[in-house]
Amino acid sequence: MITSYIYCRTSLIALLHKFTKGGDSIRPGLTRFATSYLTLGCLNENKGPLTRMFTSEE
Repeated sequence: MITSYIYCRTSLIALLHKFTKGGDSIRPGLTRFATSYLTLGCLNENKGPLTRMFTSEE
């Protein structure tokens, strides 16, 4: 739900790229399970930048 929320709003996509230095939170996989697993891994790797993004004044 987090990635759906971010990727439905263009302003949040721009902030995501700014705070993660161009990184994405979604990684495609061969199955839905693999995609979900890889996406959770990306969210975990970018936990700090995502927290700063959602708590920033922008």
